[in-house]
Amino acid sequence: MWKMERSRLYKNQDKNELRRRRVDQSVELRRAKKDEQLQKRRNILLSELDETSPLREKQVRLIYNEETRFNAITLCRKALSRAKNPPIDELYSRGAVDILVDAIDSNDSLVFEATWALTNIASGESRHTSAVVESGAVPKFIMLLSHPAINVAEQSVWALGNIAGDGSKCRDLVIIIHHFVVNPFRLLERVWDMPCVVCNIAWVLSNLCRNRDPPPPHSIIKTMLPVFKRLLQYDRSKEVVMDTAWALAYASDAVNDAISDILESGCLPSLLRLLSSDTPSLISPSLRAVGNLVIGDDVQTQAVIDAGLLPYVLPLLNNEKSSIVKETCWMVSNLTAGSVDQIQAVINHNIIPTVLEIMHKFRTQKEACWIINNMVNGGSAEQCAYLLNQRVIPALCNLLTVSEAKIIVMVLETIKRLFEVTVNPIMPERSAVEARQSSVSRSQLLRHLASFVYPHPPLKRSIQQINTVRGSLPDKKSC
Repeated sequence: MWKMERSRLYKNQDKNELRRRRVDQSVELRRAKKDEQLQKRRNILLSELDETSPLREKQVRLIYNEETRFNAITLCRKALSRAKNPPIDELYSRGAVDILVDAIDSNDSLVFEATWALTNIASGESRHTSAVVESGAVPKFIMLLSHPAINVAEQSVWALGNIAGDGSKCRDLVIIIHHFVVNPFRLLERVWDMPCVVCNIAWVLSNLCRNRDPPPPHSIIKTMLPVFKRLLQYDRSKEVVMDTAWALAYASDAVNDAISDILESGCLPSLLRLLSSDTPSLISPSLRAVGNLVIGDDVQTQAVIDAGLLPYVLPLLNNEKSSIVKETCWMVSNLTAGSVDQIQAVINHNIIPTVLEIMHKFRTQKEACWIINNMVNGGSAEQCAYLLNQRVIPALCNLLTVSEAKIIVMVLETIKRLFEVTVNPIMPERSAVEARQSSVSRSQLLRHLASFVYPHPPLKRSIQQINTVRGSLPDKKSC
């Protein structure tokens, strides 16, 4: 009863806290990823134009003349394709967007040039993207996905990707009002042997899964999952696999109900295999996606464990990139926020000794601490005793010198909980053997704690203030 009640209270309360914490930490990563994708998706050309030469007003005006329109639009496209200082705002301010959208209805050569130019305008700020949308370009781009010329269809994919990637409003305009999703699936069959085009389609689909306010429709995510399963196994481009893994990471983060669908889709084995990749750009999105999946309920978390997650954890914790180590710690902290059996599975895979080592490393110690905190709050007395035998107290005390009050309080509460679970004599289900073990553990724990806090008087006062040890630290001379 005691174990079940503790687990229930902890799980319901702290799962939400863990999710909030994960959102805060991921803001910068997501922003950096978005910037990277937008830069990647402006169709850049090593232009014949000088990088700094502005478009003259006379040149822009030529797009209004039917006889000179092709050359003028080509000139605009080349300028917009410069690697540096593309004149997006200049063309936007002069009303070129409407002319370019009208040109989509012209001959094939002009369609391609106009679509390319609009793609790059849509890669700019939100006001630039909105101008492309408000001009009526979206339904035209969707129709062009069926264009017989592959280069035109591909360019339309780019344009729609930039529009969908601008935010929830534009994303929903593309997928709800204009029923976009089926069209790239059809195009995918035409271009399966063309990795560069498949890559663009994978990126567009990832943008359809992004943003959480509001999240993408659950039905859309479910529709795309069979395609994601196929794209995860695409062996001709790592970028295709990477963008597909990001799509699943975004989807599992934005739509809670999608977790079950992803688990049932058959995507998980491929995501797990990517965790052993030697390419960080493949590990990161896969790790994010798998981490989101274990945020689900105990049944969903167990499904990920049963699929073979745990053997991948130790290599990830030993990865040279601290960002991957942090992400792995966050994932494991959700495992130790699970059932007693799930905590035991983490113990059985010998993960905890490495976690305790990480708690001594500045860049990753806070994330590792959450693993222990969750384990102490949700684990059994035996599992907490295991932590004591692994010398968890020195690792916890090492974090008492950090500058974050939240971490210090968490460490002190974790130590307090260790006392309550392992040394409290009023626990009916405890055997006499457990009681004797607890007596030894209590003495060991107090000695470790006292040896650390006596050189730091403020720490001793903090410990006594929250009633962690009830004034029972041993004498300073005995430490």
